[in-house]
Amino acid sequence: MQGRVLGVQLILDTTPPTLSNATFDYLTAQTVRFTFGEDVLASLAAGDFIVTNTDTNVVVPAGEFTFSATGGSGVASIATLTHNSSAEILADGHYGVAISNVSDAAGNPLAPTNWPFFVLAADANHNHTVDSIDFNILAANFGLAPRDFSQGDFNYNTTVDTIDFNLLANNFGKSILGDASAIAHSAAVAPAVRPQTVAVATPTVAMFGAEPIVNENSLDELLNYSYGASWQTTAAFGSLIVI
Repeated sequence: MQGRVLGVQLILDTTPPTLSNATFDYLTAQTVRFTFGEDVLASLAAGDFIVTNTDTNVVVPAGEFTFSATGGSGVASIATLTHNSSAEILADGHYGVAISNVSDAAGNPLAPTNWPFFVLAADANHNHTVDSIDFNILAANFGLAPRDFSQGDFNYNTTVDTIDFNLLANNFGKSILGDASAIAHSAAVAPAVRPQTVAVATPTVAMFGAEPIVNENSLDELLNYSYGASWQTTAAFGSLIVI
């Protein structure tokens, strides 16, 4: 009987993994989320992600984030870094997340990657500027819960209150330049529903004093002083829109 030699063809994986999607999810927390093009779960660790404020060149301590990863064989891996509420909110500015030491099951490394995003407190519609649009969003939701960042909850306590008003007052008129790649990957924010328009003066930086608002009564006093009798009380805050 003539023997036969069976050939075995080996296919080696030499294709490096890629970052297929990245988002800064800022609606209910400050979270950066990375989706990879294949299974890299075994290689993922918190130390693979370094977050730096690129305006100040200061690295955000790793302990301020909670790291998690999901995925498995044949499934795209997802890595998530959520900034802890105990560390307060990230300071305004531009950030970069440096990603390294990530590899797939075959040992192919991900090319070193730096993904940018920006933070601007009270920028409810995430358009790089704190202006009357953001003021109107806060006004429409003042005193309501649960709410998210796009609805005026700028400190992530689920309620729109005087703390959020103070954050907006402190940043009113402030803009931050954007990065094209960060804009492309940022989480989408649904447009706010605009209540009925009331014609009043547009707020300016000069209308916001240096002293923080500590309760709703003092907020009423400030708004009545700035806008006169046309301003509504906080009980009817949601009906007022600045145009």
